[in-house]
Amino acid sequence: MADSSDQVMLRDRFEIKPGTRLPQFDQGSSLAYAAEDHSHTGRKLFALICPGTVPCRGLNIPERKNPIPMLWPEAGGVVDWPVAAPGGEAVWGRRPAVVYPQPTGARMVNDDAAPLPRLNEQTIVRSIIKPAMVLLRELGHLNIAHRAIRPSNIFYAAGSSGEIVFGECFAGTPGSDQPAIYETIENGMANRMGRAAGSQADDLYALGVMLLLLHMGNALQGKSEEAVVAAKINFGTFSALAGGEKVSPTMAEMLRGLLSDKLSDRWTLRNLEMWMLGQYFNPVLPSLPQRAARPFRIGGAEPMSRPAVAHAMAIHWDEALTAVDNGTLESWLKRGFNDEKVAESLHQIRGLAMSYGPSAGAKHRMVSRLIQFMGVSLPISYKSIQVNVSALGTMLASIIDEPTLRTEFVEMLRGRLPQGWVDHQPKLTSELASIRRTLDGIEKVIERPGPGYSVERVLYELDGGMPCRSELIGDYYVTSLKDLLPAIDAALPGAEAGTMPVDRHIAAFAAAKIARPIERELAQLANTADPIGYRMGILRLLAAVQRQQPNNDLPRLAEAMLELLKPVVESFHKIQTRSELRNKLEQLAAHSDFAQMADLLDDEGTYRRVDVESFEQAQQTYAALEQESQWLENGGLTSPERIQASARVSAAITAAFLASGVLAAFTVAMVF
Repeated sequence: MADSSDQVMLRDRFEIKPGTRLPQFDQGSSLAYAAEDHSHTGRKLFALICPGTVPCRGLNIPERKNPIPMLWPEAGGVVDWPVAAPGGEAVWGRRPAVVYPQPTGARMVNDDAAPLPRLNEQTIVRSIIKPAMVLLRELGHLNIAHRAIRPSNIFYAAGSSGEIVFGECFAGTPGSDQPAIYETIENGMANRMGRAAGSQADDLYALGVMLLLLHMGNALQGKSEEAVVAAKINFGTFSALAGGEKVSPTMAEMLRGLLSDKLSDRWTLRNLEMWMLGQYFNPVLPSLPQRAARPFRIGGAEPMSRPAVAHAMAIHWDEALTAVDNGTLESWLKRGFNDEKVAESLHQIRGLAMSYGPSAGAKHRMVSRLIQFMGVSLPISYKSIQVNVSALGTMLASIIDEPTLRTEFVEMLRGRLPQGWVDHQPKLTSELASIRRTLDGIEKVIERPGPGYSVERVLYELDGGMPCRSELIGDYYVTSLKDLLPAIDAALPGAEAGTMPVDRHIAAFAAAKIARPIERELAQLANTADPIGYRMGILRLLAAVQRQQPNNDLPRLAEAMLELLKPVVESFHKIQTRSELRNKLEQLAAHSDFAQMADLLDDEGTYRRVDVESFEQAQQTYAALEQESQWLENGGLTSPERIQASARVSAAITAAFLASGVLAAFTVAMVF
């Protein structure tokens, strides 16, 4: 049982206090606790304890000596932490932790729904844009996007006004805590855990939204996130948020540049720096999609453009199915844009929808591919899922324990919808090419149902930093192969009796990271009907991990394996061999040497080969003796045929002896 009063240390320097919550510093699903620096007592710190189900960016952030206008981590790492067990007492597990200095000023606003202060142009430039440029420049050197720029994540340097300090960004999944209004159309439409990690361009867009709202107010206040995204698609972000309110030419120039929905037209940090120096830029005009001659009715709305209809279809999936099935959408595409050639594209889309995945889901795949066709940059949409292609891993991590959504995700992959999204992009970047290779590799494992494959394997192939979600070690935040065996060793004492040290998630996690193929081990794990082979599969998998990441201090796991391997030892036929194997296994288990244990019991090893050959020889000898016994029992020695044959032989022998005696007597008589 975990005790919240126990000491939790990070890097032998920072003490985190599980019993002292600081909810005012919570960041989404990352919860804040009081922390203390044992090297510098008196400093006010807090630690964010991050979720154990997704990668945490805060574990490898370099320390900074020069201050920047942002809460920067003092340290990050994985710590022992009391984890709440469902329906029971908390137990010790491990969680990512990031320690920060407490801000000295108040938050700009306490939550995202709170009214924002109105700032004039001079205050915007001096207090917001200048520190933002310093921040983005420094993050750019590290190739990191902030992805959490919004008023509720900004603190004043002192008091409740004046200079600002941007809040932290490393504890949560990038973009997952952002309201849709601060996200680009592509990310705002996606599920929160399906948003791309993004780049500086996304931060500049969020900065532009924040500047506009602080300067002009929010024309979309009170609108749903779906309505906000729809407004951006229909009118462009700047026009949708400004709502027709007048703004100075210089501010309009800057805001239009930062809020361009077309990435190639969006201002870079260099553009913003030059604007600050007084350089004039040609105004960035909104890049609005072509409007149809008539609206398309869906979900109570009447969108006029292809991207707007695609967005509405993703939200109102059942209506979209009907529109595709009855030909309404095809008719709108032809007549609304006077485009008869669209029939060729629709025919190709229909063929792709039928070609990949089970026939029962063809209509759903058709809708998904039509959304891709009409909104090239929009996220992949399939039933309840909207996800950017680079965020497939975090999206799957967020739904893998929800059967319905997990099934939808697997259907999406089997239908090759992510590959279809990549194929629709106007330019195949190196990032997209890498994603495409990963997706093609996933096809080889998604259809295989056994341990080490299927959706569990997909999770770890999509994101190499994903923590293992095994029920046995899920609370230990294992993200690397070197931590796998120690986590199993630590978890076994608290597991229920009979718990196997390898489950589907552990097998998949190991298979995704072990350098050599392990098909034999996975095949043995899948064949539970063969208890001996199944146990050997567990041992061989652990041995494969140990060979790649040597660790011989695993006493509890070694003890569990000794118990697990008893039936394997008993499967040897010779009593002396079994006794010898038990002794050798105990010696190897004392050093947690699973590799040699596996070699000792291997089907092709010396012990097994000699045992099999000796047993086969014994079987042959036994069979011969059994056959002779049966022959005797069946009267083989007393049968008439055998007696007659024996009599004939005896008579012949007797006659031969008599003849020899007569001949000898005759010879003697002749001599005398």
